[in-house]
Amino acid sequence: MAVAPMRPPGIRREKTKDLVARRLRDEIVQGRLEPGAKLNLKAVADRFDVSMTPIREAFEQLAAEGLIRIDPYKGASVTALSADEYEEIHLLRRGLEGLAHRLGAERIDDAGCQALEACLKQMERAAAAGDVGDFIAHDRNYHHVIYRASGRQSLQDKLWSLRFAAERYSRAAFGLPRGGMADTVASHWDILDACKARDGERAETLFLADLRLTYDSFVDAYKREDADD
Repeated sequence: MAVAPMRPPGIRREKTKDLVARRLRDEIVQGRLEPGAKLNLKAVADRFDVSMTPIREAFEQLAAEGLIRIDPYKGASVTALSADEYEEIHLLRRGLEGLAHRLGAERIDDAGCQALEACLKQMERAAAAGDVGDFIAHDRNYHHVIYRASGRQSLQDKLWSLRFAAERYSRAAFGLPRGGMADTVASHWDILDACKARDGERAETLFLADLRLTYDSFVDAYKREDADD
């Protein structure tokens, strides 16, 4: 779904850094800021109608998340997609998100299961429409329900930067025949069934299998592109 460029309204100072970081993060994850795109400090400050100090702070936050690179001579730019980086993200997610799904499935309540079902129906509609951006947003909400049910706030906090970094790769993988949106929806219905049964072990196993399929699908396509080049 194409998003028309627009100038964001002025941002309240007490939340400037976080709001700028969030908006830039969304643009990177959604592909509106492509890998390699330059980020000029003054241009971004003018665009958001704020001073350059919170922009610098937002850049530092995004650099810590691995979404941008800051070079003292060349400035800031969106990081390129890399099979090596995705492997590192994948390994970290297996440990942290696997645990979150185990705990979340064991502790989720009926209202949480209903929220998962609502997210899945939205994911099905997005998949039918071929809207990857909308699909990713509802997929994020789906997993957030499970994270929240885990009752481990520190675990949730660690997961978000990983998910944002991973979503750049998921966006590419979801457009592929194997490990795409249809496969993801099917696996997530199975995870919902595990949550309804409060079966944390099965929820973790299903999540890890889904994560691996998406990872393998992207890496296979990435290697083929390298071979073609």
